[in-house]
Amino acid sequence: MTIHDRNARAENDPDYLAKCSLSPTQSRIWLLSETGNEVVYGRQILGLAFPSVSCAVARDALSRLSLQHPLITSEFEARAGGIVEQILKNDRAVEIIETNLVANDNLDDALRSVASTERGRVMDLKSGNPARFILLTRNGQATAAVFSLHAILADGATLDLLARDFLRNIDGAGLVDREETALPDAISWMNDNANPRNPAPELVDFWFRRLSAQQNIASLLPQTTAGDIFGDEAWFEHALEVPMPRMAVHAPPIAERAVDMLAALGIALRRHSGHDAQRIGLVIRPETQRIAARSEDVLVLTTELDGAMTPADTRTAFVREVDAAIRQSLPFEALADALIRRDEFFDTTGLVKTLLDVRPPSHLQEVIATDIAVHFPVQPPSRRDADLVLTVSPFVEKLRISIGFDPQKHDRKQIIRFADDLAMAISMLSIDSAVQIKHIPFVSPEELDRLSAPYPDVPAPDDGTPIHEVISEQAKRRPSAFAIAQGKTSITHGELEAAANRLAHRLIAMGIGPEVRVAIALEKSIDAIIAILAVLKAGGAFTPVEPDHPEARNRHILTAPGLSLVISRTKHIANLPSDIATPFLNLDATDVSSESGEAPATVIAPRQLAYVIYTSGSTGIPKGVAVEHGPLAHHCKATLRIYEMDEGSCEYPVLPFTSDGGHERWMVPLMAGGGVVLTQDKLATPEDAFAMMRRHGVNNASLPTSYVRGLAEYAGENRDIPRLRLYSFGGEALSQNVFDMITENLKAQLLINGYGPTETIMTPMIWKIPAGTRFEGTVAPIGRGVGDRRIYVLDADLAPVPVGVIGEIYIGGSGLARGYLDQPELTADRFISDPFSPGGRLYKSGDLGRWREDGIVEFAGRVDHQIKLRGFRIEPGEIEAVLRSDQRVAEAVVLLHTEGGRSSLVAYVVPREGEALGATELRRAAMTALPDYMVPQTIMLIDRLPMGPNSKLDRAALPAPRTQREMIAPANDREQAILEAWKEILDIGDIGVTENFFDIGGQSLAAVRIVSRVKMRHPEWPLSIADMFNHPTVRDLALAIDGNRDEAGVDVVYLRRNGDRPVLYCFPGLLVSTREYMRLVDYLGPEQPATGFICYSLTETKTLSTRVEDITARYAEAVRRQAKGRPCAFLGWSWGGLLAYEAARQLGNDIDLRMIGMVDVCDMDEEFTIGIMPRFKDGIRDRTHAAVQSWLAVAPMREDWERLFAAMNEEVYEQFLHHVVKHNVRLPTDGPDIGSEEHTFWVLIDNAMIFRNYHIAKPSISISSYKLFRS
Repeated sequence: MTIHDRNARAENDPDYLAKCSLSPTQSRIWLLSETGNEVVYGRQILGLAFPSVSCAVARDALSRLSLQHPLITSEFEARAGGIVEQILKNDRAVEIIETNLVANDNLDDALRSVASTERGRVMDLKSGNPARFILLTRNGQATAAVFSLHAILADGATLDLLARDFLRNIDGAGLVDREETALPDAISWMNDNANPRNPAPELVDFWFRRLSAQQNIASLLPQTTAGDIFGDEAWFEHALEVPMPRMAVHAPPIAERAVDMLAALGIALRRHSGHDAQRIGLVIRPETQRIAARSEDVLVLTTELDGAMTPADTRTAFVREVDAAIRQSLPFEALADALIRRDEFFDTTGLVKTLLDVRPPSHLQEVIATDIAVHFPVQPPSRRDADLVLTVSPFVEKLRISIGFDPQKHDRKQIIRFADDLAMAISMLSIDSAVQIKHIPFVSPEELDRLSAPYPDVPAPDDGTPIHEVISEQAKRRPSAFAIAQGKTSITHGELEAAANRLAHRLIAMGIGPEVRVAIALEKSIDAIIAILAVLKAGGAFTPVEPDHPEARNRHILTAPGLSLVISRTKHIANLPSDIATPFLNLDATDVSSESGEAPATVIAPRQLAYVIYTSGSTGIPKGVAVEHGPLAHHCKATLRIYEMDEGSCEYPVLPFTSDGGHERWMVPLMAGGGVVLTQDKLATPEDAFAMMRRHGVNNASLPTSYVRGLAEYAGENRDIPRLRLYSFGGEALSQNVFDMITENLKAQLLINGYGPTETIMTPMIWKIPAGTRFEGTVAPIGRGVGDRRIYVLDADLAPVPVGVIGEIYIGGSGLARGYLDQPELTADRFISDPFSPGGRLYKSGDLGRWREDGIVEFAGRVDHQIKLRGFRIEPGEIEAVLRSDQRVAEAVVLLHTEGGRSSLVAYVVPREGEALGATELRRAAMTALPDYMVPQTIMLIDRLPMGPNSKLDRAALPAPRTQREMIAPANDREQAILEAWKEILDIGDIGVTENFFDIGGQSLAAVRIVSRVKMRHPEWPLSIADMFNHPTVRDLALAIDGNRDEAGVDVVYLRRNGDRPVLYCFPGLLVSTREYMRLVDYLGPEQPATGFICYSLTETKTLSTRVEDITARYAEAVRRQAKGRPCAFLGWSWGGLLAYEAARQLGNDIDLRMIGMVDVCDMDEEFTIGIMPRFKDGIRDRTHAAVQSWLAVAPMREDWERLFAAMNEEVYEQFLHHVVKHNVRLPTDGPDIGSEEHTFWVLIDNAMIFRNYHIAKPSISISSYKLFRS
């Protein structure tokens, strides 16, 4: 069908020349404009200044543009069915406005002012002129012009063409023959664009395979700070200039200017995302353009980069990709439409997140005499149809690059960093560097030094004194000072020193010395500290063993080669493996009173082994981490200074001795000359802990995060607690609400959040802040390095990531362990060469983090905890943070559970003590904050998280998900009958009578079929479809049948009955039940009551000649009865939008209606519009009629169809036949069941008849209209 026969009525307009429906791109722009989003493509404005000419000459030159390019004079008309047409008429010209300048007006400033006014002027495409020329004059002479066109008509290339022809016209070079051929060319262009051919299936398959295979696409990740969001602004731009790349160009002509920018952009995106897969949209234009019309398109480019590639390799990869994409190209809108038709779940909303628009050099100078000076103070706007838009304009020997971004997703500092890296990539392309892209020096040495620097410290001269000798010096200085208390036992520094020395002498006599390992199999106690100090004084190395840990773990530690002795007591030896060959030193049977109380004269070398502590291994077998004296002493001395400890410090350490952090927190206070208070039991109650702190004058406490949270909760209810100077904690991520509770309730002066793998010695990183500090992000930062350490956040190529980008945390400097005991391969794998310090080492932590601007590191989860589900890479920490945001949740952990080949997310949640918490409400809350694929399928409420020996979460000990459902058998015949129908329709073997229909896979059409089947077998039961939604268990449904029935309310679905807000009435779309509103209702919260209605098409009876007014009257009456003066709001989606409006019109002032929301309201297209008789090609109409008659002979719904056809007049029946032809309808014969193809087809045609006969009547109430977007 051409534009000439699309609508015969148009030909009656005497000014009519041609009309045509919009192209796919124009349709998108129309929709954006109608929703207030014209800025996505932007008002197409160009301002140029030229040598003065007479106003008459300039006006004539502008007027001739309407003849040379008639499409810019187009009108637009919205027709029934949502069809929008572009119309050409006779003698229509673009409006020309003159603006007179005063003598001292700056011409460039005046152009910019006019352009700004034009951008703010509303262009109503349905009633206004979508184009305007403004001529700037001074003293009767024209000196400048502004072209202002709506994006539906023009793009940058259009403006370039108009400006060129305008200057030709001024110069007298305008071609008359161009004006003679312009109209036929314009009509031909309209036909071609309005009737795009369907893409070949193999072409769609090519793009579908290519795009669906891509995962983890490189893009600029969202990164905002609260202080950088400026009001309601929706878009910002950052500009930079770089030298023009100098590399040779060998690319398809359409993109020859873009490949350098593509390569540079790909390199920068890879750096800022950590992903190799590239998907960039490239704006393309015709090489030659004679018609002023919108001609830009977007070419989707995909490729893979690798860190080993050079900049030239990257460019070559994009050249190949551009060439391949052009040969298989589809218009962007056609591609998006084809992909969604190929797979309805294909996400086309983010098809291209990064857009590159490399604008060609202007061709204007080619047509301007050399003595005419023209310049362009106002340039066309950048596009905004992607998260990140780069607009590149050549300027002399430079490129001007504008980076457009949404400030709700990216902050300015992030964009500036990205721009700097982009400029670096461009420069590497310019010099044809052979450096691999993973080695491009994006971060300067100075910047890296700033980011990786340790916590500010003023180190004292370190003579290498080991920690036990520092503690010994304190004993000599203050022998009677308090050192350790436990229960009723207390010991001074002098007593501690003497006891450790006597045992050390005995150990030396037993052969303990350098590199000799001794196990300390004692509970956390004064005994254990004495034994550890004795081993160190003897020159040996200690290994702590918790006597009551699992036998398998202790056997592995105690049978390790090279272990020479086990120090323990009788009560513990009985619990240790009995077949250990290593000799024991039983302190209960050992008298060391005869040994000297003076320190043994041992010499400790910095490289000498100090301890071996076992940490969890990925295989489940603990691995020993060996630490030397030099790094240990350096770390403890730096910690002493940074924690600001002195002889007045008294510490309450809770961490176990099987973790190295547990030893830091007794070593450092004793090194400062202070004291340590140990609990009698492993973990004191909050009440006992605070009593002990008060009794001993504790001013510092070091605790696991979960324990300090428990203290804070207790303190919130019991205000009479001791005020400590410092709380330090670590081991788990800490959310803001828990951090705030700790600050508010514990009233400490300082807080320290510590972090550190055992391999990097105790607590190598801290975040030290005054209490009350706020932080951004989901969990508290982990800070900077301690002492002589450097903290790096690196990508897979060991290159520093940009600030704010997630990478893996690497720890360097002197504060590293020697390695893993007797595991050289594992040591070499985790302790790698430091690329930033010759001869140094880095520890590969396996933890994810990001740098802040100030160099502070934020924790972002574990590398090996990342989950891949259905093609999505998921960080469990993000889900856990959402779950923890509920004040009733104490802890949350998310895992991927796989069973029977199916994978699902499982969340383990620990409720706060005394809090009532339901898994269903948690899951619903998660649905409002997370995308579907990140919502846990199962949420298990447990009493506590299982912790391993080192106070770390033991994931393997989490219980298996409870997949067994509660199977309660039917209690009577009615429940049995309903249950049988459920089983048959849902095809589930076992169902309990208390299980929720929707939780076990039920949906609207299945509910309708169940009701139909039950009523067929038991017609006396007053059962409705709404009952299935209001009573979604077998038991509740059976009880509802017996209850008092309100027949007028059988179509009502109660989405939420309770809440104090105005009731939200939700009107259904076609063939749905309003259950589709549930996610919105959940999002609105527990105080939002909501009521829905069953669509009339899901009822059991099929009634012809139903009117919209009659359908709506049932809903309106239900609202009238229920509202009873209470404020309410209407919301309608699709077909429901029309019903919501009609219900409001019928109810008028009978109810207190505050809002009508109409979302994506359906339109039945012009196929069934009154007054339009379709046309068929020869023979098609009769063959289709014959096929319909043959189909009726076998259709199970024949009687229903015949009644429907009998209700049609000739025009409607012809429209029905045309619908069958146009959509290639396969006439269905699968029966009358609701949900069948035949029933659905019948409903659609019946609904078309209802729709065509509905006339929107003016309401009796006042309605103010608002168009919402980004809602």
